[in-house]
Amino acid sequence: MDIKVEQRDMSFKALIFVFTVITCFCASAEAIDITINQCFCSHETISKDGDAARGDVIQQVMDNTPNSRSYSFTGKKQRGGETYWAQAECYYFLPKPDCIKCLPVAWDFLVKECKQQTGGRVKLGSCQLRFENHEFEINW
Repeated sequence: MDIKVEQRDMSFKALIFVFTVITCFCASAEAIDITINQCFCSHETISKDGDAARGDVIQQVMDNTPNSRSYSFTGKKQRGGETYWAQAECYYFLPKPDCIKCLPVAWDFLVKECKQQTGGRVKLGSCQLRFENHEFEINW
């Protein structure tokens, strides 16, 4: 009789453990808020070299932001005669894996909305991204 009770107790503990793991995983997966709070695009058209420089600097900030202590990173890249600056930030409450997931969502949105422009900025609920063909002050 004691063995059956002990087995049921162990089965119940295993079930609670599995439920906890699944709940934590799902909470993490849903932690990214991709609600668009703000979006701006410049009116100037980008050049071929500018497009390449923009892509380079965006990749730089997306790679470095999740690893920076402040969860924010500013970069600068030059290609041909064009120089581009970019800045990305994930909000402090966001776990690193979610920061890594959020920034490409912001970039995809900017590519769609500002694909031929020399500047753009998007603020999502969990992260933000900005690029320009001129230096800018960071004042989110």
